[in-house]
Formats: sequence, structure tokens, C-alpha cells
Amino acid sequence: MSSDKITKKQLKKDSFVTTTLKAWEYSREHQTTIFVIFLIVVVAIVGVLWTMQSRREAADRLSNRFGEALSYFRAGQLVAAEETFKLVREQGGSSRDAIYSRYFIGKCALEDRRSLEAIESFDDYLASARRNDFFFDAAMAGKAVALENERRFEEAALIFVELAENPKTTDFDKKNYLMSAAENFKKSNQKDKALEVMDRLLELTEGVEKRDLEVEISLLRG
Repeated sequence: MSSDKITKKQLKKDSFVTTTLKAWEYSREHQTTIFVIFLIVVVAIVGVLWTMQSRREAADRLSNRFGEALSYFRAGQLVAAEETFKLVREQGGSSRDAIYSRYFIGKCALEDRRSLEAIESFDDYLASARRNDFFFDAAMAGKAVALENERRFEEAALIFVELAENPKTTDFDKKNYLMSAAENFKKSNQKDKALEVMDRLLELTEGVEKRDLEVEISLLRG
């Protein structure tokens, strides 16, 4: 074999050495640029981690504040509860706690007989509920009660009928919703609509309750 011939193994070694030397020369010539790029990458990673941690801490603080507001509400401290729920609403953006706070602000106003504010807050919750609709039916019912307090009986009755026919969460309260609807139709002097609802109630009652309802229907029809 001729001495000037180079084997494949030698070619590979030579290529590796050449590439290594070129890379070393390039890094030495551009070491400042490489360091800056490395620094930017490190800062970006640290920034992302810091942002994630800050968001987690903010979410924890918001959740704790929402829990604090619930404690006030359950204890009957409506002023403290409402103010704390408002803080959660303002600071929480579109978070679940902030959306649920809209509902409880309405509940506080309703308990305090501020019916117009209650209606506004319930509407605020209903408009933003979307996936956080756990209190949807309760907000609708709360709004209906507030409307009844404002003597807007027909509007209240229509909401109670809607709740009975198309509940968002459960139809457990269907009978109570229909009873409330019938009462509000009667208060708004809409006897025919009241009778229509009461006829539907007959299907959900039995015993003495059904007999009393039949008597009431008979008297209402004259």
C-alpha cells in the first residue's frame, strides 16, 4: 500500500480535528457575542420562571382572600364580605374566584335589601360566568327575588318559569320555581298565566298539598 494513501479512518480523524479547530477559532473570535447570547438566554429563562412563580403566588393570595370573604359572608358580616369580594373581583381579572365574587356581591346586596344593586351584580355574574357557571341558577333566582322586591312581578315570574323549564345546573327546585312564578303572575294580575303555571304544579304535588292547590285553582277560575 502506498505511503501517501490516507485511510477512511484517518480522513474521519482529520475532518474531526479540522472542525474542532474551526469551532475553537470561531468561538475565540466571537466570544463576546456568544457570551451576550448566553446571558440573554439565561435572563429569559430566569424571567419566565419568575413570572410563573409570581402568578402562582398572586393566585394563592387571591384564593386566600376569596376564602376570607366567604368566611365573612357565612358569619353574616355582610359589609366586610362585600368589600372583600369586591377586592377579589377587581384584582382577579377573569379568574374563577373573581367571577364567583360577582355572584356573592349580588348576594350581599340582596341580603341588605339593596335590590337594584343586587340585580346589577347578578347580571354582571351571569354575563361573565361562561365555564364558571356553578352559581348560574342561583344568580337567576336571586335576580328574580330582587325584581320581586322592586315590585317588578312579571319580570320575576318569567325568570322563575325559565328556571323551571331550563335549569342550567339541576331541576331540584323546579316545584319551588313554579310556585314563585305563579305567585308573581298573580301579583301582576295575570290570572291566566298564573293558572297555567299552577296546572303544571299539579303534576309535581300530591296529598294535602295537591288538594289545596286544586281548591286554589278552582277559586281563581271563579
